[in-house]
Amino acid sequence: MLYSGNLLYAQSGGCTSVINSSAQGVLETARKCPQIEHIYAA
Repeated sequence: MLYSGNLLYAQSGGCTSVINSSAQGVLETARKCPQIEHIYAA
């Protein structure tokens, strides 16, 4: 059974370029997943 819902991505600390790359990977992958209805980042 597949569930649908929201994704919360939160990260703190670290080098800005690393945070940006990590966020980009998470967001690009999440957009491809139809079960994820909303994406929130903090």
